[in-house]
Amino acid sequence: MTPLRPARLVKLLALIGLLSGTAVAQIDPRAQALLDGFQKSFSHLEGTVPEDVTSMDLTLCFTFFEAGEAQPESCTRMVMDRANHRLMQELRMTVEGDAGPEEHVITTVYRDGQLMMRDSTVGEAFELPESQLEVLEATFESIFDEFAEMQAAFPEAFERATYDGEVDYGGVLVGEQVTATMPIPNFMTGGAAVQERAVRLVFGAQGRLIGSVIEAPEGDLVMVYDDLEEAPLPIVNHTLYRLEGDTALIQARTRVTHVAFNEPLDDALFELD
Repeated sequence: MTPLRPARLVKLLALIGLLSGTAVAQIDPRAQALLDGFQKSFSHLEGTVPEDVTSMDLTLCFTFFEAGEAQPESCTRMVMDRANHRLMQELRMTVEGDAGPEEHVITTVYRDGQLMMRDSTVGEAFELPESQLEVLEATFESIFDEFAEMQAAFPEAFERATYDGEVDYGGVLVGEQVTATMPIPNFMTGGAAVQERAVRLVFGAQGRLIGSVIEAPEGDLVMVYDDLEEAPLPIVNHTLYRLEGDTALIQARTRVTHVAFNEPLDDALFELD
């Protein structure tokens, strides 16, 4: 099994793999200067991620917005056991029940090449329809295998980087922009194992990375990062906006509440019986 190096792990957690590249070819001098100082944004993380990550326990919490109004927060815990090729994902959300708001928990376990789910409203584990099962199993399986391909493709992204000057996305993301074509994994795009997408990186004062933009059919998606020096992992804590003309419409807030690497895992985490 190819070791899961820190740069690959961060790509999974950060949605846009950004840490592994330092190679820069003959590009615009300002773009090169920004990319050369790229690692300033992540210097506080040095030594916090093991060289060989065999397991990860991560909890992310999301607040989605409808017409600008925040909805109840939902949290997803994901436990990855690379050594034994197992995954557990637990989604906790608040739903409106007959007696008022109640917690709804959906647990998914992938092991031995098979996927099982349990819904707290049902209580018992159940198998998915064959059509859904094949798609989800392929998605879960791909998480183990995509990092090497992303790692190999990443250096070329910076070789193709361009400097775009000052930009302003709806007043929520303002700074100097560099555009690069970057590898994005299947579990983010739903397409081929790794797709290349144009990603616009926006830098603020002292060349710090403050956000990114990805084109989408429904409108460009703008990610505004929290202070990366205070984040437990880079580019995870962020606010997501969708551009509608010159207006940035808030879509979601994402924050990491727990992350641990290479700690002993209870086998019961991967049992639904």
